[in-house]
Amino acid sequence: MNAKLLNLSPDNSQAADNEKSSSRARLDEKIAQWRKYSTAAVFLFLGLLGLFLPVIPGLLFLGAAFWLVFPKQAEKIWGNLKRKLGRE
Repeated sequence: MNAKLLNLSPDNSQAADNEKSSSRARLDEKIAQWRKYSTAAVFLFLGLLGLFLPVIPGLLFLGAAFWLVFPKQAEKIWGNLKRKLGRE
């Protein structure tokens, strides 16, 4: 029988493997992003709770949530604060 008719050619199997690995990478990326945002949501909740309960440092948790969601902007803000406080 013809190999192309049975889809046994090496090109098709290699393309299928590449497609599986790229879809697996996309899935891993989506899972990592979901974990980051779910952790940020927990920090956001704890931060809002900490604003009402003085025992929990609310601003620390809000800052951690901001840092997870917007890492580049958080680094920029942190650098500006360090420069203004003279600790750099």
